[in-house]
Amino acid sequence: MECREAERNVQKYIQGKLSDRECAAFIDHIRHCSSCYDELETYFTIDYALRPGEEDTASKSFDMKRVIEANLADTEDKLRRARTAGRFMDVFMLVAEAGLVLTALCKFLPDTMSVVLARAAEFLAKYI
Repeated sequence: MECREAERNVQKYIQGKLSDRECAAFIDHIRHCSSCYDELETYFTIDYALRPGEEDTASKSFDMKRVIEANLADTEDKLRRARTAGRFMDVFMLVAEAGLVLTALCKFLPDTMSVVLARAAEFLAKYI
């Protein structure tokens, strides 16, 4: 991501309106570009100070570096969990599809499948 695009995405990031892919690219850029990090810090500070919340203003932390880093870390963690869940779902779907194919083959080609399953069991016993 280039600086111009990162600067256009600052408000979207703060509002939580970036896609996971855009958000990951934005954070990666912010982590490596001090100028864009400063831009984020400026807008984030204004938004944070004006944001209504359960906390009263006196108890809010105004150590903005810490607040921004916590926000970036939380967002990175959410992105990491989303990627992991996506990978898990991909594997789950692959296993489910393989199960359906095996079930169909066992139903329509029982003799052939018994040989295939026996060989698969031998292979698994030998290498696992």
